[in-house]
Amino acid sequence: MFQDIWSWGSNHGFTLMLTEKESQNVATPTQVTDLNETPIKQISSGHNYTVVLTQEGNVIEYSCNERKKRTLELQNVKKLSSGFGFYACLTTNGELYLSNFIVDIVCGSSHLILLTQLGNVYGFGESSSGQISANSRVETLALITSNTKKIFSGNYSSANFILKKDNTLFALGNNSSGQLGIGSDQTSFTSPVQVENIPEIGKVKHIVVGYQHSIMIVKEKERHYVYSSGTGSYSGHGANLKSFRKISRLENEDVIRADAGCFHTLLLTKSGKLFTFGINPYGPLGTGNFQSYSTPVEVTINDLMFPLEEYKVSAGSFHSFLYSTYVSSLVQDLLQFFERQEGCDITFDTNENPISAHKFDSNHVFKAIYGSKLKLVFEQEIPSCLKRIAKNNDIQEDFEKLYNDENSKDFVLVSDEHRVKVHKLILWMRSELFRGMFLSIQDNSNESPEYSGISFESFQILIYYLYTGKIKLNVEITDSIIEDLAKAMDYFQLNEQEPNLVTKIESYEKLQNTKK
Repeated sequence: MFQDIWSWGSNHGFTLMLTEKESQNVATPTQVTDLNETPIKQISSGHNYTVVLTQEGNVIEYSCNERKKRTLELQNVKKLSSGFGFYACLTTNGELYLSNFIVDIVCGSSHLILLTQLGNVYGFGESSSGQISANSRVETLALITSNTKKIFSGNYSSANFILKKDNTLFALGNNSSGQLGIGSDQTSFTSPVQVENIPEIGKVKHIVVGYQHSIMIVKEKERHYVYSSGTGSYSGHGANLKSFRKISRLENEDVIRADAGCFHTLLLTKSGKLFTFGINPYGPLGTGNFQSYSTPVEVTINDLMFPLEEYKVSAGSFHSFLYSTYVSSLVQDLLQFFERQEGCDITFDTNENPISAHKFDSNHVFKAIYGSKLKLVFEQEIPSCLKRIAKNNDIQEDFEKLYNDENSKDFVLVSDEHRVKVHKLILWMRSELFRGMFLSIQDNSNESPEYSGISFESFQILIYYLYTGKIKLNVEITDSIIEDLAKAMDYFQLNEQEPNLVTKIESYEKLQNTKK
C-alpha cells in the first residue's frame, strides 16, 4: 500500500472512489482501497467528478455522470482543480485541459467561437466584419455574449448566429448580402443583434451559414421547415432577401439535416430525399452536371448501403459529402454472429458456396436475419448485404416479434426466483458470457444458474433491449433499477457492446419527467 485514503458523504456514481458502494451515501469515514497500488500526488473533487493526480503525472477520473473510472490520455500533469461540472488539468509545459467546460465549437472562415457549459460564448481570430468584436483581429479569447445554448457559423462565413436559452436568436458579423436576416441594409454588426421575426416563425433547430447566405431549420408543430436569407442565386429563393423567408419549394418536406458550403446548400429530409441548390462550377450540387440552381433540386444516389434518411451531409467550400456512421450494436452482433458461423443448424446451397444459417421452429429468427432478403443474400457478399438491410425497420420489428413469441423460446434465465424465457440464440449472439457458456458446455442445458441481486424489472428492460436495441420501460425508473442494470450489464459482459444503455435509460427518464 502506497498511501492511506479515506472518504465519506455522497457517492453518487464513483465520486468517493468507493467503487463497491456505488450510488450509496456513506456517513462513516471509509478507507479507499481502489488506489492501493497507485502512488498519488493530489485528489481534487467537485460535484460531478473526483480526479486523482498520480506521482507519474497521469490523471484518473471517477465520474458521477458516467458511473465509471477511467485513466485519461494525459501526461506530465502537475496540478488539478475541480469545479461543479468540470475540472482542469495543468501540465508541466503549460498546456491546459478542461473537462466538460467547452461544450461546442464552431469555425467560421478565419475565426472560431466557443460555447461553455455556463452558456458563455467566446471567440478569437479574424474579425474584419465584426464577427467577434469591433477589433479587426482578436488574438485572445474574447467574450461575445452569455445565456446561450447553441452557436452557428460556416466554413466560408464571417457571420455568427447565437441561439439564447430563452430561444431568442441573435446574429453578428458580415451582413453585406442580408445573410444575417435582420432586415437591415447595414453591412456588418460588431455586437449581437436580435433576429426579430423568429418568435413568429417557430423553434430554431439548426442554422448553416455560407459566404453570403444563411439557412435555418425551424420546427413548427411536428414538421421541420427551411428558411433562408441572403443572395438569391444560392439562398434557395431565386431572389435576394434581407429577412428569413420559408423556401416554398420545400414547404411539403420535413427537412432534418443541412449544411452549407461557400455558394451551395445540402438538405436531407425525414422521408429520405436529398436536395441541393446554389452555384455549381465544380459540381458540389451532385446533379450530374455543372448547371447552377437557385432553388432546390432533388439528387438521387444509387446503391446506397443504408436508407438515405440515416445519412448526414457535410459541405466543404466547393464540395460535398454524404455519410453514414451508424451501425447499431444489434446489427454488429448479428454480423459477427453470422461471420463466426457458430451454432448453425441449416445450410442453403447457392450457385457458388453453401451458406450456413440458423433457424427456429417459429422461423422468426430466420426471418429476422435473412427473411425476405434471402435473394440478396444469395446474390451479394454476405456482410455487405446484411449491412445494407441493417437500417430497415423490419429487422427490429422481426426481432420484437421473436421477443413476443413464447412458443419458440428454448432457454430460461433465473433471477431471484423469477423465470424469464428467452432464445438461446439471442443470448449467444449478444452476450460474451453466454457465448462462452454455450461453446464450452457439453450438455443441452436449457436453464441458467440463478442470478441474485438483479431485479425482475431490470431483467425485463435488459432482455427487451438485447432483442430489439430499443428501450421499453413499464416501471418507474429508480436509483435501484439503474444500479441493477449497471450490475447486469457488467455481469453479462455487455459493457463493451452497450456502453451507453444506462445513460440512455437516465436520459429517457429525464425526458419523461420533463413531459409531466
